[in-house]
Amino acid sequence: TPTTAQCGIYSYMIRDAQRGLLDTIPSELLYEEAPVASHIWESSRIFVDHDTPAKIRRRVHAHLVVEMTKAARDLGATQVLGMIPANWPRWTRRCGVEAVAAGPVLNIDGIDNQVISIDLSDKMH
Repeated sequence: TPTTAQCGIYSYMIRDAQRGLLDTIPSELLYEEAPVASHIWESSRIFVDHDTPAKIRRRVHAHLVVEMTKAARDLGATQVLGMIPANWPRWTRRCGVEAVAAGPVLNIDGIDNQVISIDLSDKMH
């Protein structure tokens, strides 16, 4: 979703949390102010159902990430922000994704999460 999206007082999850609009997500989830720009998108809470057989779960997750970044790039995004489990460094390279931490590791509901920034600029057509 482009970070310019709005619905009433809400925009996108990461920005809304930073603005204190979401009780369940800490407001200090980013190192900087949440961006609002048509070329920066947000994609958070991407997950594979736990009922997916373990032997294909990684492959399904990789396909989700690859296709999400491809779709965002095809629609003009040069950056994608996402709040995901903090183990992201283990799998981003496997998916061919260039990502850096955009905020601290935060424990939310017993799970360590972190906002990352995925750079799509070098993958533009």
